[in-house]
Amino acid sequence: MTGAPPVVAPRWEIGGDFETVTPDLLGHHRLGAQRTPPWVGADDDRRYRYVESGRQALAVVEAALRASGFTRLLVPEYLCDSMVQPFAVAGWQLVPVPVDADLQVVPAGVAAALGPARTTAVLHAAYFGRPTPAALRAQLRVAQDHGAVVVADETHLALAPEHGIADIRMASLRKLLPVADGAYVRLPPELEPPTGVVDVQSGMSAAAPEDNGVTRIRTAAMVAKVGHLGGDGKDRAHLPLFTAAEELVETRTAPRPMSRASRRLLAQLDLATVARRRQDNAAALAGALTGVPGCRVVTPPTAGSVPSHLLLQVEDAPALQRALAATGVFCPRHWPPSELVPQRRPWPTCYLSVPVDQRYEPADMMCVARLIAGALIHPAGGDPR
Repeated sequence: MTGAPPVVAPRWEIGGDFETVTPDLLGHHRLGAQRTPPWVGADDDRRYRYVESGRQALAVVEAALRASGFTRLLVPEYLCDSMVQPFAVAGWQLVPVPVDADLQVVPAGVAAALGPARTTAVLHAAYFGRPTPAALRAQLRVAQDHGAVVVADETHLALAPEHGIADIRMASLRKLLPVADGAYVRLPPELEPPTGVVDVQSGMSAAAPEDNGVTRIRTAAMVAKVGHLGGDGKDRAHLPLFTAAEELVETRTAPRPMSRASRRLLAQLDLATVARRRQDNAAALAGALTGVPGCRVVTPPTAGSVPSHLLLQVEDAPALQRALAATGVFCPRHWPPSELVPQRRPWPTCYLSVPVDQRYEPADMMCVARLIAGALIHPAGGDPR
């Protein structure tokens, strides 16, 4: 006699790639819901191109700058290699600029590294959604007056961008939002890319495919993750699908239009609710971690900012990462040591990024805080939930 199949409880899990979006975030029709995306704001949306990935957006930027005679790029010494890969492949000189203990670029480092006018670009990235400090903003303006072009990588800042700082702006959208593909890039008229580099405008381009391969694989992964979280009994079937999608993205460096399926979803997302949830979660987690021994919140929430993660500084981030993963909390370490930018100092291993995104609630953050405190205070202890 065959019994009923065992009931598998839903999984409590924090972090990792996005699953498919929940209906409560599809609020574009609600009264007062934001229709113009925050990265456009009051700007002319016709200036924005949408491509498949951040790598492709940076390829557009690289081609446009190279065609205008730029050959040097000032970059934060602590960064993700994907931010500079198109420039490295094209033979640019990559000049690392020091960062401080909060991973903010040191303004004096920018001043010291500026080269001849109209040959140097500055890659500025407001990590983790933090606003740019006043001293660094002032130094970036000095660099522009010197003839440098400032490129803002807004991947962590797309939900609350700082208009007016940079000449060029770009961001990968799938790091903050549950879209299968997508990135934007905005160039000033005088730096339009060479003909044939990319032919994608802000509207729903007829050239954009409904599914570009990446979309199909990543969407299947997102659906599989929903099943995993719901307790379908399948052993993490979503993970190899996410890996396959990422491997395909890494091979597609030439700019291609963002898929029509992702463009439609992007237009439907209630981005104001997404931003508010991130702010609430970050505030709850930062507050709960105040005073925890051995833990410093590097990126405490600030008015108007929308965090990508809450960045922590601890003595042994790899050990904390492993301890949290064992309890179902998956925290990225931004980033592995660079292989493309020459390093002048040892690569830090004390930073861990905790997810605070729109999938969760402050109650989840309180649980995460207890897990962090337990792992730091009693490294061999059990799950305090």
